[in-house]
Amino acid sequence: MNLPIRFLPGKLAAAPPALITAAAVLYEVILGLLDFNTPQDMSFTIFYLLGVAFVGWGAGASSAAIVSAVAAAIMTAHERAATHQPPVALAVSTWNASTRFLVFCAAGWLTAEITRLNRHLLSLVAARTTQLHAETEKHKMTSSQLSEALTRLRAIIAGVPIIIFAADRKGVITFEDGQALRALGLKPGANVGTSVLDAYGRSRELSDHVNRALQGEEFSAQLEIGTAVLQTWYSPMRAEDGSLAGYTGVAVNVTEQRRLERQILEISDREQARIGQEIHDGLCQQLVSLAFDANSLETELASRKLPHAQTANRMARFLDQAITEARQLARGLFPIRLDAAGLPSALEELARSTRDRFDIQCSFEPDQNTTVQNKTLSTHLYRIAQEAVNNAIKHGRATSIIIRLRRQDDQLELGIEDNGKGISASQVKEHGGMGLHIMDYRARSVGGTLSCRPRGQGGTSVSCCVPNRFD
Repeated sequence: MNLPIRFLPGKLAAAPPALITAAAVLYEVILGLLDFNTPQDMSFTIFYLLGVAFVGWGAGASSAAIVSAVAAAIMTAHERAATHQPPVALAVSTWNASTRFLVFCAAGWLTAEITRLNRHLLSLVAARTTQLHAETEKHKMTSSQLSEALTRLRAIIAGVPIIIFAADRKGVITFEDGQALRALGLKPGANVGTSVLDAYGRSRELSDHVNRALQGEEFSAQLEIGTAVLQTWYSPMRAEDGSLAGYTGVAVNVTEQRRLERQILEISDREQARIGQEIHDGLCQQLVSLAFDANSLETELASRKLPHAQTANRMARFLDQAITEARQLARGLFPIRLDAAGLPSALEELARSTRDRFDIQCSFEPDQNTTVQNKTLSTHLYRIAQEAVNNAIKHGRATSIIIRLRRQDDQLELGIEDNGKGISASQVKEHGGMGLHIMDYRARSVGGTLSCRPRGQGGTSVSCCVPNRFD
């Protein structure tokens, strides 16, 4: 036989049980013949058991019982032939044969059961090995994907002006990385283990952000640290039991973007003022001259009782309307009172011109001592009020508008309320137009906040709150 010894168990296990049983029976018969031809003192019991164990391993307990019966019968026959027992000892011979049979059956059953358990264990090991191999391949693929994702994330962190951070439930920084840390004069991980407020200063704005984040709120807000302006996003972290474990966030350095936006807005304001001044000083003066000429022409034609006097009168009336429209337009683009008498006077003029132009109720309700010294702040607040009034008329179809300016505690508040059709919170969040975005930016550029929400009794309420330190 050319097969190596290590392959024999596998080959035998694959043989039919009947063939293994027949081979075991033949083995027991040959062993019996050998036992008959050897001295009586030599014991072959262990060899009979080997045949039983073999068939129990290869064919199972039932086949092992058959071979056990054959082995017990051969050993009993040999015993009777060797000792020439008288008939009175038949009971003893039967007892010995039964005992041998039971012992052989037990050995065969144990071998068969151990073999069955071993094969079952081998199948479980093979299945688990296959599963582990599949899991290993999946883990390798996942690890490769994770490595690629981490590589891309590191490239983003290193090349984009952002900060990725995390803090525990006590507000202690647990992770901090990002290229934008350089703008703050920091290195990645330098503040790990330090409280957020201790690391970046206990400003009121930052304290408010930390408190909101530690309460589990998900929000976005702008934050100023030194000369840097950061647009931040906060998200809560949850433990396995659902409790708040801290928060994570991303901060984008928008300092340069805000500077450019501020310059664009300032250029826009200057350009509006220039156009308004040109309309006031140029177009309006020309229209006034034409109106004088039209009135003179009407007087002369009327004195001659010519029919063209009515045409000259109509021309004069249209010119007067054009002068009024041009002056209102010029005041909207270039609020002269804003420079001459301050913000309250300019808002009063805005309310008056709105009443005259659109024939609706519009009033200005200032508190005492609401003067604003900062010209930039006055300009932004005036433009916010102007945009809110225009939205109330154009989109809200309002017939009554109230403009308020007051100081409360440590902040200055501008409010505009109307009785129009109103705007829902979802519309503000999802469909805010360019005007609303510019109003919000104007508020943030002076350190304030803007809110636009529906009123309980109908209409819309716009509020801009600015800390007194910006005045």
